[in-house]
Amino acid sequence: MKRETLLRGILTAILVGCVTVAIVRMAGHWESVARYYGMGVYGAGWSFISLLFLAAPFLAALAALVGLWLKGRWAAGVSLAALGVSGLLVLWEGLTLFARAMNGNGGYVGAEPLLSLVVCGVAGITLLLSLKGKA
Repeated sequence: MKRETLLRGILTAILVGCVTVAIVRMAGHWESVARYYGMGVYGAGWSFISLLFLAAPFLAALAALVGLWLKGRWAAGVSLAALGVSGLLVLWEGLTLFARAMNGNGGYVGAEPLLSLVVCGVAGITLLLSLKGKA
């Protein structure tokens, strides 16, 4: 087995595990998640935007997973997109957690920056490997 295939398998397992943890945590705290993303608060027009922000970490994880198994320029392009989206999500969710913690809210607030951090790492590794010509 090639080293690159083993690395891809390990990173795939890590991504799938983190997505599973995020889904379980969000399902267990659905009221906090819905309140965090403002679902149903701002009217019907904001429902799509709320759903997009809710799905963004999972779409970025899917893009990182697809980029992990592609080759060449496709891997670099998809990984760069996943890296950009997950980087913005890390910033947004991390700042939200920090602000809520400074306000005295130590409970679950709906943000899942751990998934976005892992997606950043996997997409970054894939991007570097594809730019070196190994992916």
